[in-house]
Amino acid sequence: MPLDVLFAVCTVIYLLSKEYRPGFRQICSMLTSRDLINLSRVDANFCRTLTAYNVSFVWKTVRETEGGIEPPQDIPEYRWVDLLFGVSACDLCDARNVRIDWMLRRRICKRCLKPNLVYEPRIAKMFPDVDAEILSLIPHTHSGITTYNSSSRYYWIPDIDDIMDKLEDLEADSKPGASKRLARFIKQRKHLVKDTLKHAQRCRVWRLKYNNTKADESEQLMEERYEEQVSFCITIRISLITNHRIENRLLELGYTPEDMSAIRMSNSVRRNTKLTSASWTKIRPGLEDMILQQRDRIAKAERSRALQRRIGILRPLYMSYQRGFDPAVWRQMPPLIDICMFAAFKSLLESPTKDQIMESSFSRAMEDLPNLIAAWRQDRMADARNLAIAELGSQVNTTVDVTTLAICVLGCSKGCYNHSTTYADLWRHRCSGYNILYWDFNFQDVDKLYECRGNGEITFDSQRSAVASSLVTMVSRDPAITTTEEMDSLGDVFLCMHCESYRLRIHGGEVIYGRPLLTWRQCINDHSHTYLTQCEVRPVTAEEKSRQQDLVIIDNDTSSKWACLHCSEYLEDWTTHQSMSRHVQDLHGVDEPVIERDLFVAPGYTHLRQHIHALQFE
Repeated sequence: MPLDVLFAVCTVIYLLSKEYRPGFRQICSMLTSRDLINLSRVDANFCRTLTAYNVSFVWKTVRETEGGIEPPQDIPEYRWVDLLFGVSACDLCDARNVRIDWMLRRRICKRCLKPNLVYEPRIAKMFPDVDAEILSLIPHTHSGITTYNSSSRYYWIPDIDDIMDKLEDLEADSKPGASKRLARFIKQRKHLVKDTLKHAQRCRVWRLKYNNTKADESEQLMEERYEEQVSFCITIRISLITNHRIENRLLELGYTPEDMSAIRMSNSVRRNTKLTSASWTKIRPGLEDMILQQRDRIAKAERSRALQRRIGILRPLYMSYQRGFDPAVWRQMPPLIDICMFAAFKSLLESPTKDQIMESSFSRAMEDLPNLIAAWRQDRMADARNLAIAELGSQVNTTVDVTTLAICVLGCSKGCYNHSTTYADLWRHRCSGYNILYWDFNFQDVDKLYECRGNGEITFDSQRSAVASSLVTMVSRDPAITTTEEMDSLGDVFLCMHCESYRLRIHGGEVIYGRPLLTWRQCINDHSHTYLTQCEVRPVTAEEKSRQQDLVIIDNDTSSKWACLHCSEYLEDWTTHQSMSRHVQDLHGVDEPVIERDLFVAPGYTHLRQHIHALQFE
């Protein structure tokens, strides 16, 4: 720490222990945010003194000096300054280079996120009493452990525990006015969540501007340093002559003035020695290589931007084509990235960068699109059928369509969690979500784009097929002829004795400890059930079926992933289950919308079927 800053530190501590004196703000302005944060962590006395309420103006002065955004009302200045300008370390384990999650207002590394973050569809199993109303009192984030999706919501588990405890205390309060205090608390929490989301957006904008400003300042300092060095070199005649000679020689070789920026900072150029024929011969290959490398980088960036722009032109054309069909048809069409792989479209997307590609350029390819899609579907179905026959041919009768069997379980070569489970569900699977193309300027062609963002190859999932075969056998059916429809018609008839009992709310409001009944699909899709033996997953007995309990269905799925099966109004503009149900009721006159009859989950998304029945266990 510089001597003037060290003096300021000692003065600040002295003044903080006394009364406020003139000039205190000026002394505080000598400290950087990092110095003040480190100072507050020297020992308990420093921490207590610098984090006191009457010293908040110290942190405010530092924040304003460094251009920090104002803090929200519920966070003190010293905590906010630490979040904005402190070491980018995880709040829990001190792992470095961790970004701020503005919606959670924390720095949390991936390792610490895993046990503390829960995906919204899984809340019902972890917190059966938590519904959408309670979740509206808790801030959420769209960033998962390894993914980001604006339609997904993740919640901080300690926040859920805290809000549940607070609500429980307020509901248990029997003092007069308790209901008003509860209503006031809920109103305040909803207002806080709303303000948190708005403030998070302002923080993202601020961070972007702040980083750009810092980058500009850094660039300006480098420019000033470079200009100072150039000015210094100008005073030395031999250095000036050398620089001009190098530039002139390169220009004579056919290079342009724009190429000179590639060699501007080269040590070979920034020398104060005279340029001779020998030295020129020595440095010329290196300088030309720098120029060629820069040209290559520029060409690749322009190529990638051209590919991105052309796909942006193709996207609305394909959407318009899809809108000409019923949802039951267009939902089974290939994703946009597969359309890009069709030769007729691929040749246009990968045409030379200088070519002007417009909507009209795709007209001929769009005319042939129905045939291309039909061929794509036929090839995809044939691949799946051949895989199933290769794996199951010896187990089933040749007269049976093997793809309709319950033991025909398919997967994805990329090991996606939301893999296709049955042949009929192949259309639903997307490795990267529905039509989402996160861009990377390393994409120079469609093949590289598809390798990173496209679907994996269809595979046969032998492990889950064996589980399916075991489940079929458990219910006294023949795996060689039992179809997926037959197994679906059984409903939830399986019980996992390996899963621990947990709290479940049944009709009537009573809470029991028990285990939910599972469908066969839940058994083969849940990773925790695919390794279990027949003794741990078994069908329920008739006696158990007679005493099963009906569970209260809590619809806490607020993610935007639902579409209508009656119209194409929500094509690529997915909405929540609640909004879609309202749309089907109001516009199509369906009183009780049913999934897969009136509405469906958009391709690339999954919907975990909620448990309907359960058995009580101690």
